[in-house]
Amino acid sequence: MATTNNMHQDVVIIGASGFIGRHLVKKCDQPLRLLSHKSAITASERVTLVQGDLFDVESLQKLITSGSTVVNLVYLSQGTLEDNLRAIANLVQVCRAQGAKRIVHCSTAVICGRAMEDVITEETMDQPFDSYEKVKCAIEKALLDQTKEQALELAILRPTCVFGPHGKNLVMLFNDLSSGANYRNYLKSCLYNNRTMNLVSVNNVVSALAFLIEYNRPLHGERFIISDDENLENNFRYVEKAILEIIKKPDYQFPRATCPESILSLIVRAAKKSNINPRRRFMTAKLEKMGWKREFSFPDELRQFLEWYNREKKN
Repeated sequence: MATTNNMHQDVVIIGASGFIGRHLVKKCDQPLRLLSHKSAITASERVTLVQGDLFDVESLQKLITSGSTVVNLVYLSQGTLEDNLRAIANLVQVCRAQGAKRIVHCSTAVICGRAMEDVITEETMDQPFDSYEKVKCAIEKALLDQTKEQALELAILRPTCVFGPHGKNLVMLFNDLSSGANYRNYLKSCLYNNRTMNLVSVNNVVSALAFLIEYNRPLHGERFIISDDENLENNFRYVEKAILEIIKKPDYQFPRATCPESILSLIVRAAKKSNINPRRRFMTAKLEKMGWKREFSFPDELRQFLEWYNREKKN
């Protein structure tokens, strides 16, 4: 079970100004040390800002304190594989030198790539398909290799598709249903139907990160999936109907023709997409077995996000 034994230690967050980072800063009540590059976050009695980035070793030395837990939320989307690996090597090097206790690294569940199992767990063999998945997988491997047999602990969190205020997931679907061509929306609905969406609320992701920050037993390279896939309503048709309800738009005038899953899988494969299994779900059982408890239900989180985004569009 998680405890508050680490509450007196600093929590260092790298990537605090990003989507997940901003939500995590609000969640944590420990002393925080944040790496600030172009951050809008303001320093306070609880929050210390250190200017720099992952390529500036001196700034990392000022940032990371002895016994701290370091949360890495950064992925250099505009950088090369070498850039990402160099940044991670700098982070591990300074964590070790400064005597940090633990790194909690936020990765992604889609590292599994073209894995065809209906149920994805931490034991599923990774089959990264596109460049994003391959870089993310390489970062994980580098972290595991560089912290192996070291006093420095490592926990890797693998979220599925994270949604919530200020996030990008579901925004395109919302906009398409609001103002896109009706015939295209109808065809997409017939095609995707009950395909799993593999969404996860940012609040549940942050809750899982907080749990791993506070966990009072050693974590040596453990990987944990966080998803909302245990809720069967986490599918395209349910989300589509929820959006239509929020924007007060009627459902389709004509009956929807259901596309067979085998055909959908072939279409997605031809489009060179990673996930070609319409039934694929990610399990959070390992994290729950460790003592993490889900705080936020998928339907409630979905509705609250859609209502928030609808207000944002009107303002």
